[in-house]
Amino acid sequence: MSEVSAFMREDNWKSLDELFDLFLKTKPGLQSKLQAFAIKKIIKKKFGDAEVSIKDKILLVRTKNPTLRQELLYKKEEIKKLIKSNLAGSVDDIEIL
Repeated sequence: MSEVSAFMREDNWKSLDELFDLFLKTKPGLQSKLQAFAIKKIIKKKFGDAEVSIKDKILLVRTKNPTLRQELLYKKEEIKKLIKSNLAGSVDDIEIL
């Protein structure tokens, strides 16, 4: 019996958050992919089109637009705070490329 089905049988009233956390624990690598997706969404919503990836807890933001690059460099600390408030622990630093 899987952990998820055992969890469901113990208490059908567990919160969806608890169930989702348990599911993420059974799927290695999925949580980091979801965090990367969420961060990409945050960056694109705030700053438009930029290529975003995460490597070794470093957020890499690439753009060919020099104006956007300058804006990203200028707002680097704001971006860190935004990410930490939404996804604590997923990114330690940001590099604007």
